[in-house]
Amino acid sequence: MFRTTVNDVSLFGGRTAAGPKPSFRPAVEALEERVVPSSLNGLYLLTVAVAGQPAPVTTEFRVNHGVFALNLDLGIQDTTIFLDGRVTLVEGTPHLVGDFSVSNQLFTIPLTGRWGFFKGSFHVNGEDVGTGILTASHLEVNASFPGVSRLVVRWELKLHGVPSASGTFNASGLGSQASGSWTVVRIAA
Repeated sequence: MFRTTVNDVSLFGGRTAAGPKPSFRPAVEALEERVVPSSLNGLYLLTVAVAGQPAPVTTEFRVNHGVFALNLDLGIQDTTIFLDGRVTLVEGTPHLVGDFSVSNQLFTIPLTGRWGFFKGSFHVNGEDVGTGILTASHLEVNASFPGVSRLVVRWELKLHGVPSASGTFNASGLGSQASGSWTVVRIAA
């Protein structure tokens, strides 16, 4: 009736009968391109305070398996910024790539392109245009590229508890200059 007899069972050790024992076989995991932890998934609020402007501007965006996209109207000369991207881990280091577009009433054609940050370099349209310093919770980008004579972005990242980030920016180019601070905080999972 039963396949296991009373003599084959121990109160403290489970089965004692000889037979195939389960073995541990670790899974092989590709380290080439892993997405960021799913704990970062959620709805985020970006707040940007531009120096000289009466009030900060905000926009919500979603992160899903490291992929995000946002639109931000800065309220300065009809300036709108679109930024999307994907965050992955390559050899244990964050790797960010995506597209951007900046348009305002001064530009006859929007400033657009591909951007990327990996292994200490900041790239725009495939060209190495600056440096990036990355530590466990800090990133600083210094760059210049066609249309932007200087871009400095700094941020501190908090992954424990509610994911959030904050920092400062300073950008100049095409006859204009903007600086200020920004924060990002997850508002819903």
